[in-house]
Amino acid sequence: MDYDRLRELQQKFEENPRRYFAPLANEYRKGGQPKRAIEICRVQLAQMPGHMSGQIVYGQSLYEVGEFDEARQVFERALTLDPENLIALRSLGDMSLQSGNTTEARNWYTRLLDADPKDTAVIALVSEIEASSEAAPVAAPKEIPGVDADAGDQPIPFISDAVPAAPPLTPIVAAEQARVQADAVAQEQPRAQEQARTQEQPRRDQE
Repeated sequence: MDYDRLRELQQKFEENPRRYFAPLANEYRKGGQPKRAIEICRVQLAQMPGHMSGQIVYGQSLYEVGEFDEARQVFERALTLDPENLIALRSLGDMSLQSGNTTEARNWYTRLLDADPKDTAVIALVSEIEASSEAAPVAAPKEIPGVDADAGDQPIPFISDAVPAAPPLTPIVAAEQARVQADAVAQEQPRAQEQARTQEQPRRDQE
């Protein structure tokens, strides 16, 4: 902080507060004491609400201490006094961008560029906003697996004891199974014939 400059402005402020309150408050703001700047501006702007530079210093000080809602109101009030004030337009655009409102931010930045078309920093910001808005959003899935869209998003019940269906047999496996069954039948026939002869023999002996 430039203390010599601060003392000079303080002396002039005491002599003529209406003229020097804004420079004094701005010196406090730039020196890292925005709260002191806010105190000075509030007192003086209550008597002189149409003081343009006082409104700008007030808004900047509020912005720096994080009082964004009040800072927004002050900057918008300043624009009613000077619709092309670059500091107010830039500050409103930055606050809108920080809050995620890119549409509003682009509107403020566009107004600033109407007043100052050569502001390269703001031109870059507008280009970034437009590029992000043109990016295609990720498409949401049409159906959510496991959810019945017609049943109030109720999950499909899971049946823990359900037996899964056996996969279909390939031609080779089916032929092998048929051969094994045929061999089993062929081996069973002699046994059946032998058993029948064994049962028939006692009946012949009895006759």
